[in-house]
Amino acid sequence: MCVPSNIPSSLKTFRLCDAVGFRRGLYISDIPLHDATRDLVLMSEQFEADYKLTRNLELLTDKLQQTYRELEGEKQKTDRLLAFFIERSIYLSTMI
Repeated sequence: MCVPSNIPSSLKTFRLCDAVGFRRGLYISDIPLHDATRDLVLMSEQFEADYKLTRNLELLTDKLQQTYRELEGEKQKTDRLLAFFIERSIYLSTMI
């Protein structure tokens, strides 16, 4: 099979994995260049990669939101402690 020269060498030997991550023993170069199966396999691999990125992004977003809530709680504690130890007029001037 002839593989176009503009395809990176890493993609020429790209091994396909199933949904669980097991190697299928199939290389992208094993599928004919002008075959609909090739497009379906590549689209499936791209969808899986996009799904993993989306899932990781959602997890990181949730973690960031939790950290922000914790930060707001610590900020409120700091404000209460500051108000307890300094004069009211000074405290109010720092809150502006």
